[in-house]
Amino acid sequence: CALPISRIYGGVEGEAVYIDTEGSFSPERCYTMAQALVKHVQASAARREQQRLMRQRQQQLTTTATAATTTKSLVPSWFNPNTILNGIHVFRVHDETSQTLTIKHLEQFIKGRQEDCLIQKERQKQQQHQEGQMGEMPIAPIKIVIIDSIAFHYRSSISGADYKARTRSLAEISSFLSHLATAFDIAVVVINQMTTKVGSGSSADVVSTSGGDLNDTTKLVPALGESWAHATTTRLLLDFMPSGVRCCRLVKSPHKAAGTALYDVTENGIRDVPPSSLPRQRNDLTLDASKRPRTNY
Repeated sequence: CALPISRIYGGVEGEAVYIDTEGSFSPERCYTMAQALVKHVQASAARREQQRLMRQRQQQLTTTATAATTTKSLVPSWFNPNTILNGIHVFRVHDETSQTLTIKHLEQFIKGRQEDCLIQKERQKQQQHQEGQMGEMPIAPIKIVIIDSIAFHYRSSISGADYKARTRSLAEISSFLSHLATAFDIAVVVINQMTTKVGSGSSADVVSTSGGDLNDTTKLVPALGESWAHATTTRLLLDFMPSGVRCCRLVKSPHKAAGTALYDVTENGIRDVPPSSLPRQRNDLTLDASKRPRTNY
């Protein structure tokens, strides 16, 4: 939801593509998070304006009249939950074939949004003198592609399928998504599922679910095998700590050290874990003490 907002508020001024393979996308949840985002941005803009006024008053360079004018321009009039949802393009795919074709169509779709963005900018330059043009919601380029999840149709297909062909298909999809990320400077987030594996395992992205002998241990490991694991650039593992707190582990990254962060899923979206819910023993968790907790909006 944070994509369309200005960079000064942490956004990237873009739109999103969401490929839903499981039918789990919820517009109602997105709308609730968009409402919380709008309130947060408006509150942040108000704080920025108050700080600016305080600095100017100290320098004796401001008046109350100029303050009211500037406050309105901090948040554009088109920034509301409905326009935020308009920037999320959802594709529902029902089988492996439609999933592959939809992914292959992404390049054409992204190029089309870029062309629409350029056309709108040219039109606004020509009509800049007309009243109301500056309040129009800009058409933004695609900045992120999310596939939720890549493994669903491969794992739910009928038994006896050609696994060699499936492996080749996954390799082609991985290569194509890497091309999209590089060619259009976008983020590609591919969600994988977890599967149960019996036996020992030493990989960093293995989650143990039972004790006892290593040979009899049941573990949760990422689906689609090692070939898909090596095809990704950055890997995040979402898990629960023994205390029930959600945690996100950075398992693989070309330029970041491995680490763990705690988070909470609320009605308004992802937030920091309330201090009362933090585990007493954090082990090797590294939390940034200078970061302002985001739990109250």
